[in-house]
Amino acid sequence: MVEAMMESKGFTEATIIDRFSYDEVYYITEINDDTGNFIFWFNKDLTKTGRHDVVTTEPVHALATNFGMRPEDVSFGVYQDKLVYVLKNKHFEKFVDIDSHNVVYDRGSGV
Repeated sequence: MVEAMMESKGFTEATIIDRFSYDEVYYITEINDDTGNFIFWFNKDLTKTGRHDVVTTEPVHALATNFGMRPEDVSFGVYQDKLVYVLKNKHFEKFVDIDSHNVVYDRGSGV
C-alpha cells in the first residue's frame, strides 16, 4: 500500500505512523524527502489524501489523562478529511483536531 502511494506521489522515503479505520481504512505516514518532512495520509484507493506538518501525540497527553487514558492510548486518524488525534480505550473513542485540540467526535460513556 505504502509503496504504491510513494510511487504514485513520487516520494522517496516513508514510514508508517498509523493505520486507522473509521468510515474507511487510512494509512498515516511520515514522508522524508527533498521537500522536507511531513505527515501524509491516504485511503487505499488514493482518492482521499492529505498533508500536515509533522506533529507528535504529546500535545494531547494531558487531555488523554483527563479522560482517564494513558499517552499510549493516543494515535492518529482521519475524520472529515482532516488528520486528527485519536484517543481510544475500552470506554471512549474521541477524535481531537490536530491544530485546535478541540474534540470533534466523541463516542462512549467513560463509565
